[in-house]
Amino acid sequence: MRQAGGAKSIEAALIKERNTIFSLGQFIWSGFDYIGEPTPYHTKNAYFGSIDTATFKKDSYFLYQSAWTDYKKAPMIHIFPY
Repeated sequence: MRQAGGAKSIEAALIKERNTIFSLGQFIWSGFDYIGEPTPYHTKNAYFGSIDTATFKKDSYFLYQSAWTDYKKAPMIHIFPY
């Protein structure tokens, strides 16, 4: 999955939180793609959100859902398109 600057990947952050007994949760800078703070410069959009600008859920959305939802109450599966 994508990461910006010195940020950890989503998978690494979820694994570290899961394995830390004193974690209170995570902070996600942007849940949605948005226009602003482009990396690299000269682009018109920031693509780091879990939901795109048309409100379609991206693969990272389902990764968070699988980590934060009790699989016994709401089992889920998401198949990556490629």
